[in-house]
Amino acid sequence: MIVPADWYDEPRQVSGGMPTVRFFDQLGRRPAFDMSVTIAWSVGKEPSFTDPARLRAFVSQSAEEVAAVASERRVTVRGLEGASGVGYYFQATLKEQPAGQPPHLTQGALVVDKLLLTFSIFTADPRAAFVEQALTMLKGARHVP
Repeated sequence: MIVPADWYDEPRQVSGGMPTVRFFDQLGRRPAFDMSVTIAWSVGKEPSFTDPARLRAFVSQSAEEVAAVASERRVTVRGLEGASGVGYYFQATLKEQPAGQPPHLTQGALVVDKLLLTFSIFTADPRAAFVEQALTMLKGARHVP
């Protein structure tokens, strides 16, 4: 991924062993933007997440779970065409956000070759440039073995 120059990252290992990277827009007291990307892969021959219908169902299920705690009545799943695969995402405003997080959430998943990138973006303004920059960064992601 080509990360904007004024963002910084915080790589970390989460339980279960999946690597996660958090991106913030700038150094400072509290970022107006917080993004986490988790990278997953399959040990099988053909990972099921490469099937667009299964990936859409996965993201749709997440959207339904978030809709239960969102201000919006309906949470729409949108397509995301990446350089190395297809993805889906949705946006919602959380009634009660996690501690220290802004209320607007953009969340989804994107196939990059044989990898699955899942992402969550929190921002104070759903139309902030950070969101579009993050989606552009994800769409350009490539797997370099």
